[in-house]
Amino acid sequence: MAGILSRGVMTSGGAGVDGVYNQDLSPNSMTIEFGGVDNTFEEVYRSADAVAEVIQEYIYEELDR
Repeated sequence: MAGILSRGVMTSGGAGVDGVYNQDLSPNSMTIEFGGVDNTFEEVYRSADAVAEVIQEYIYEELDR
């Protein structure tokens, strides 16, 4: 299935914005957010499934080392 997974990345900055959203709690963590107010649940689930496949593939490759 081909399609667009992201419409872009939103960033924020400026006075009073530190850009840290809990990823500072562990040196090996990341925050992944799916969807927004303009997305349907179907779109969010489809995106989560695609990211899960990539993470699963990466983990299996690491275990095979």
